[in-house]
Amino acid sequence: MQTSIKKHITSFLNCLLILTMVIALIPAVPGEAASQRSKALSCYKKLLEKKTVYVIPKGVKESYNLYYTRKYRGTKRAEVQFSLGYINSDNIPDLVLTNGDAHYGVWTYRNGKMICLTYCADMAEPTGYYRKKCLFVDYEYDSSSMYSRGYYRKSNGTLRQFLEIRASYDDGSAKYYKTTKRRDSGKRISKAQFNKSLKKYIGSTKLTKITMHKNTSKNRSKYIR
Repeated sequence: MQTSIKKHITSFLNCLLILTMVIALIPAVPGEAASQRSKALSCYKKLLEKKTVYVIPKGVKESYNLYYTRKYRGTKRAEVQFSLGYINSDNIPDLVLTNGDAHYGVWTYRNGKMICLTYCADMAEPTGYYRKKCLFVDYEYDSSSMYSRGYYRKSNGTLRQFLEIRASYDDGSAKYYKTTKRRDSGKRISKAQFNKSLKKYIGSTKLTKITMHKNTSKNRSKYIR
């Protein structure tokens, strides 16, 4: 009888110990996420405070004055605009940057480093994203009446274009494509096929428009927090 009671007590104490350990671990998850978020915001601020800011990766070929290209060497702090958005599927905001040459870069903080998710060194603007769906939208244009709207989704840690709308300001026509990369010839699809492919990834989530802010000390304090 005493042996049976001892077994029950031992079993109860073991269960209690396991339960205590589990409860102790629960707060660690959101706490770690909060820590990563703080580190990301601190990193973004430091980056934007520098005299030279890299909107797109250093050294990549960029267009300028419509017809020329050169290696990108950074942008003066005052010529940079920024915005935060939850493009990835976590609670850590991502950083969207633009400059006066109509280039943009989408960056995130990962494992203590700044990672470029996607960028455009041509004439383009960030349009919006589908919150926490790893899906980003941009707008590209040139000196003609043609423009395109690219849709990018997460692939191997970066954002890659998978859908595109090519349209004309002149006649309002629009054509839809399934693509594998920016400016790819792609495969022509119908508008219905385009909407079906997009809905597969976004569900009922609506597009969040990106609003850019001048890179001033006041705006950094206001929006990066």
